[in-house]
Amino acid sequence: MSDHSRRRAKKLVYKIQWVGYNGKDHSWEPAAKITGLVPQMKEEYDEMHELYCEQRQLYGFDEFNQGSFATYATWNEQFLFRIPESIPSAEAAPLMCAGAAVYSALRSSGVQWYHRVGVLSLGGLGHLAVQYAAKMGCHVTVCSHSSGKEEAARNLGASEFQVMGDTSPSSRAVDCLLLTGAQKPDWFQALSLVRRGGVISAITVDSSELRCSYGDILMNATRVQGSLPAAPNVQREMLSFSALHEIKPIIEIFPFTEDGIDEAMEKLRQGKMRYRGVLAMDA
Repeated sequence: MSDHSRRRAKKLVYKIQWVGYNGKDHSWEPAAKITGLVPQMKEEYDEMHELYCEQRQLYGFDEFNQGSFATYATWNEQFLFRIPESIPSAEAAPLMCAGAAVYSALRSSGVQWYHRVGVLSLGGLGHLAVQYAAKMGCHVTVCSHSSGKEEAARNLGASEFQVMGDTSPSSRAVDCLLLTGAQKPDWFQALSLVRRGGVISAITVDSSELRCSYGDILMNATRVQGSLPAAPNVQREMLSFSALHEIKPIIEIFPFTEDGIDEAMEKLRQGKMRYRGVLAMDA
């Protein structure tokens, strides 16, 4: 027997990464907390771009018989995700939407620990964006129209706070700017915040026209991109990252009743929700 053969004959220790049924990486225990996002896609897209398949079916736009106000749902197991034990259900719900949205945007923007990240508006999306970017090691600047949000921004991990309209030399100071506000941003102002070669990631849903200076984008090599939450592999990564770094949404819980839904929706309409509303069956 050769030396190489003898080496191969030694004992080995294997670590089992996945256990599933019928060759699949899915094995749910009774009462496991799971959640779903995109029920169907085509195979020509890679794992990072499954959400952009031409024949996609998106939650909220397709299959209207299954929605957030249901007690039970039936989903394709390929798009179900186990929630880490350390994340309560009430916190998991906002993470699976808002958390996935901002985490996916940071990933697709190529953000690394040495980058400066700007978060435009500190709200339901923004308060999570600050936490993720800070835990990634980034220098985080929160831009807001209200100076009263500075303390909250710094408590969440922001290194800097800038009131919109400030024309100080530090204005063009971020490599990546996340647009997380409920209202359409001032694009001319947004472009002024980003360094040359930087990226602006639009996360807020808005169907109105995008109006900005073509010259600013051209001369400063600015990349403007949209981002949806989130491909399955990114969704799982987000959940693990959230559990590891104890990233938590700031939530208000309402009972999952007709009155509770009305109360939550009214608070949302008034713009008084801080920062995500959760309907809970056990509230």
